[in-house]
Amino acid sequence: MTIQIFKGVQNQELALKADYDKLAAECGALQAANIHAALCINAAMVEGLLEALAESNDDRLVDLVNRRLLHAYQEVNSPLTEEQLWQMGDAILLEQLKDGTSFIARQSEIIANQNQRIAELESKTTAAAIAEWKARGVEEFVSELSVKLRLAGGEDGRSLVYYGEYADHMESKGEDFAAKLRAGVEP
Repeated sequence: MTIQIFKGVQNQELALKADYDKLAAECGALQAANIHAALCINAAMVEGLLEALAESNDDRLVDLVNRRLLHAYQEVNSPLTEEQLWQMGDAILLEQLKDGTSFIARQSEIIANQNQRIAELESKTTAAAIAEWKARGVEEFVSELSVKLRLAGGEDGRSLVYYGEYADHMESKGEDFAAKLRAGVEP
């Protein structure tokens, strides 16, 4: 009887070892499948899945990701419920929305700063051009007037009164005034 019990225990031990080996093989296969799924998701992420989701308005795509991809990172023996998968998907989309919003805010700030800088440069350029036009106008006026003073004041020999000193003084003051206009100094 002892031999029969021993053989029965031995047979049970062999059956348990066979079951153990079978379960170990299944676990290995499941682990390999899980690693494969994770690698597939990582490859999809590298290829732009997140960007595609962020830009997509297609509910089918979001549903597909929620049902087929998000659970791939979870342990096989504790699958998530559909509600948990939706919550994970919502959390990911919310995070992407926040990232997108902060990116847009940063870009808007950069654009506002650039527009302000452009306005400042345009204002300075416009002011400089106007100042140059004014200065040229003063120079032309003074030049024309000084020529007329010299001609009227005897420089051509026809008149006894000499206005050349007035013309020189006017040219000097006109040049100073034009220089102040170009420099942006209010007269």
